[in-house]
Order: sequence, then C-alpha cells, then structure tokens
Amino acid sequence: KAALSSMIYTQKIEAVERALKTVVGDEQGIYEPLLLNITRGVRYENINIPISRKNFFMYRTAFFVNLDKII
Repeated sequence: KAALSSMIYTQKIEAVERALKTVVGDEQGIYEPLLLNITRGVRYENINIPISRKNFFMYRTAFFVNLDKII
C-alpha cells in the first residue's frame, strides 16, 4: 500500500514538473520561483523573479491550464 501511494505521489510530482517546464520553456530564472509559488504558496511579492507581476500570473495561469491537460 505504501509503495502504491509513493508511486502515485511521484507521478503527480512529475506531472507538475512537466507542466511547468512546458510553460516556462527556455526562460531562465522563472522555473524555480513559479515552483515555489505553486507548491509552497510563496507570494509573488516574496519571490525574487525577473518578470512583472502581470507576466508572472500569466505564466501561473498557463501552468494550471497545462496541468489540467496533462492530468
């Protein structure tokens, strides 16, 4: 039972990473801050990210749309 739970958890982590990498693409410096926001709830104001608030939330929205397609 624990092994099955671990496998499901791993698959969910991989789906999140794949969805985020698809959205971010080659944009360096955006992956980690977005991951912190999405997985840990760290606010935009508390993240050092080289894009505007508007663009940050555009990436974030695109991530959730992409994740919905994957899952």
